Amino acid sequence: MIARVLSVLLKNWGYVVETAMDAGEARVSVSRGLPAAIITDVEPPALDGLQLTRFFKSDPATRGVPIIGIHAADGVTEQAALAAGCIGCVGKPLDTHRLLALLRVLAPAS
Repeated sequence: MIARVLSVLLKNWGYVVETAMDAGEARVSVSRGLPAAIITDVEPPALDGLQLTRFFKSDPATRGVPIIGIHAADGVTEQAALAAGCIGCVGKPLDTHRLLALLRVLAPAS
């Protein structure tokens, strides 16, 4: 559900969007072309978003791609996401103003 909402919002903000439903799909997608930014869910049960972040940050080809984590407002997951390499986090319910502010700085729409 959140992926669909994000996709619509991002497209309305002028971004080209490719959606991956899990870490495996995301790796394949990024291998086809480097994105301007990655947005990933980092809270359980989507903890593979943390593994995905670590994977991209350990690869020299993708290390520079900014990753934004989406999480519940518990703070613990946000700390884990930042430690994994996310450049910023946005809480659920989705804080669209914060997300747009982060994207405008990290990956302005073309």
